[in-house]
Amino acid sequence: MNSIPTIRAVVRAPGAAARTTLRVVVVLCGVAALIGLVARLGDDRALPVVVLLAVVAVPLAIVDLEEHRLPNHLVLPTTLVAATLLAAAAVATDAFDVLVRALLGGAVMFGLYLAGALASPRSVGMGDVKLAALLGLVLGWFGWSTWVAGLALAIVIGGVVAVLAVLLRRATLSSALPFGPSMLAGALAAVILIA
Repeated sequence: MNSIPTIRAVVRAPGAAARTTLRVVVVLCGVAALIGLVARLGDDRALPVVVLLAVVAVPLAIVDLEEHRLPNHLVLPTTLVAATLLAAAAVATDAFDVLVRALLGGAVMFGLYLAGALASPRSVGMGDVKLAALLGLVLGWFGWSTWVAGLALAIVIGGVVAVLAVLLRRATLSSALPFGPSMLAGALAAVILIA
């Protein structure tokens, strides 16, 4: 017997339709965020950074929702590219104070999430900690009000998702839910709404 499952068996497997629907929803949210960011920022020098973030947010959210992890091979290079793009924007606009604030925003958000991971490793994963550095960097570029909003929106979105998951019986009060998608949604929403 052939042990490799056929495409038909995989598609008909329990949860396959739900996974496909979830992926489509994440992609559509990514496209909506991308449109919102371009409309909001126009020709802002930081637009390439937020476009990069919106594009990378889609696979990050899908992997975290399906596997409860945020892959280093996506988060770490994106953080390096974002820092490089922001440094180039700072040079082009002579906005080194803004770059310093962005770097500080990344460091502070990394520190907050690291403290959360050390205090409650079951609640905050190291993938969330690494993602926090990227999001804090990008949010910090746009100012402390955007930074705080991104942090707060992540918590609100995560809480709403958790409540809905419990109400819909997709999770229990003790379930570990991925937080990366909420972090990404909160950061992108903060840039669209406040930056």
